[in-house]
Amino acid sequence: MRAELYRRLPIIAQNWACSLAGYQIRRARFTPHFYSKLTEWQESMEGPLELLHAYQRQRLDRLVERARAHTEHYRALDLPPPSDVQDPAEAIRRTLSAFPPLDKSTYRANPESFIASDIPARRLLVGHTSGTTGTALPLWHTAETLAEEFAVAYRLRLTAGVSLDDPYLSFGGKIIVPIEQVGPPYWRSNRAAHQILFSLYHMKPDTLVDYVDAVHEIPARYVHGYPSSIHLVGRAMLDEGRPLPPGRIQAVFTSSESLLAFQRDTIEEAFGAPVRDRYGSAEFAVSMTACAQQRLHVDMEYCIVEVEVTEEGEGWERGPLLVTGLSNDATPLIRYRIGDIGTRLKGPCGCGRAGDAFLD
Repeated sequence: MRAELYRRLPIIAQNWACSLAGYQIRRARFTPHFYSKLTEWQESMEGPLELLHAYQRQRLDRLVERARAHTEHYRALDLPPPSDVQDPAEAIRRTLSAFPPLDKSTYRANPESFIASDIPARRLLVGHTSGTTGTALPLWHTAETLAEEFAVAYRLRLTAGVSLDDPYLSFGGKIIVPIEQVGPPYWRSNRAAHQILFSLYHMKPDTLVDYVDAVHEIPARYVHGYPSSIHLVGRAMLDEGRPLPPGRIQAVFTSSESLLAFQRDTIEEAFGAPVRDRYGSAEFAVSMTACAQQRLHVDMEYCIVEVEVTEEGEGWERGPLLVTGLSNDATPLIRYRIGDIGTRLKGPCGCGRAGDAFLD
């Protein structure tokens, strides 16, 4: 009903509707918990590996104790308490080794058995995975989980030199322009977030010039969205001989899809700015954010990532990922086989950031 009403509104009213929704999202997203974690994690990001492991261990121990006490699935496994060895990294390894890997099929068979019983139903928020690799899975989380998800995402933006209130261009998957609309503008305005939302569903050879015009005309500090869509616009900008001058855009942030090398090259040339990718999941179980050297760093405050090694070389090892989310108390996922494969560097990244780094 709301979608049908929105479709019938004039464009100016659709902009108001986008701004109203943006205001509501902003209130839900930028909570005191968000700002607290963002500040805390900006500082910890610069810390030594030993302190990050100590922080990880503290969060993992709490997660494990709560899972053993309050979730049906983990109670049934009769698992031992967290390791009490002194070294944090070794304690993490021993604690996790007691847990069998968790397959999606196990979660799918009885997702309610993962819900923590000590969290009141009124605090539970429900979402779903995309279902791209099978049936969409229901997921429960809290407002605090959501705040921490955005804290790691916005930490990436801040490290790239943009602020929370900078204007930006957004290329997401929501239908914000009616499908039947013919002619520009193929975008809408969310004034609450200083955001221009572009429609993915109107990108065609004969309309991309309108997107190129908009990118040049609309003031923005950065770009965010699906790499495939941003690449299409970037390719059109280059074909028209109209790339942005370097420095006009501070950075391009990609997520939700795999970023391919040719896409990165085109986007960086067209927008005159570096691409900073992020790998995350709808399960709130993993987050990796890119550094200036195009390596994905595990956001250690938010998750733990293991690799089931199937092949390796002199400086790398590769295999399926096991992820443990440290921010979702509502449905703990410990050593979760997320279905992706990663290549982890055996040594530290040249950027100097501590912790595991993966090839993007």
